[in-house]
Amino acid sequence: MTQPDIIQTILKDSNYHLDLFDASEIQSLRQRTEGKKTPITYCPIRGKAIQLKPEELIRQLYVERLLNRYHYPRERVRFEHLVNFGRERQIW
Repeated sequence: MTQPDIIQTILKDSNYHLDLFDASEIQSLRQRTEGKKTPITYCPIRGKAIQLKPEELIRQLYVERLLNRYHYPRERVRFEHLVNFGRERQIW
């Protein structure tokens, strides 16, 4: 199975689409993706390898955009950060 097929296979039964992303961003993710049965990519924010599922694939594409196109500092990007709303705590 080739890398483009892996990305399409991950997204085939989900509501996620690649319409918002440039071909260069998608190609960059394809180059970082390893594995045939369980695709894995290195997450620059977490600093470790992550299994690609539909939500994670889109998350990694947004990370690519934030870091490379908009030049966000890596230390300012977080995933599922705990936020306090008065007494409530929610993950954003």
